[in-house]
Amino acid sequence: GVPRSANLRMWSRITGRVREVGALLQNQISSKKLVGSDRAGNKYFLFYETRDATPKRIVEYSKEGFEPDSVPIEWWGWLNFRREEAPTPEEMELQDRKRAQLATKVAALEAADAKARKQKMSTSGSSGADRRLADMSLAHMRSIERDQKESEKKSDGGHLIGQMKTEAWVPPVRGKS
Repeated sequence: GVPRSANLRMWSRITGRVREVGALLQNQISSKKLVGSDRAGNKYFLFYETRDATPKRIVEYSKEGFEPDSVPIEWWGWLNFRREEAPTPEEMELQDRKRAQLATKVAALEAADAKARKQKMSTSGSSGADRRLADMSLAHMRSIERDQKESEKKSDGGHLIGQMKTEAWVPPVRGKS
């Protein structure tokens, strides 16, 4: 058979490796702390590389191919240390409502502007090209009004149901235009 000392050395190596793997796994598990998530299901974490280092802020996207520029601006600010505290679900809902209200106001202003341009062009004896532009403006205005009505149907007491796509503002990189 195999000498007892050889068995002991083999088991010692195996248990040493198991401890190393366990320590690595424990470090991975305990070094990443969930801070929150957004409506798209992305999860935001604090990641501690070492115990003494300043933690990094990271995001795990909910699905492959997710566009980083569609991260909500509140979370973008947190990820880039523009804000100290992570956004709360209540803050995110409030911001979503404000964005929806702003979109409704913008749509109404665009519709009023298109209508005013249409009226101005029809009274000024304009050319065929101007009339075509006015017709396009009118079609655009009707499209906005239709979208507005659909948006109102989707809202429930001022709370937005469903999702509204928001564009995240990304500042320019210094030294590039």
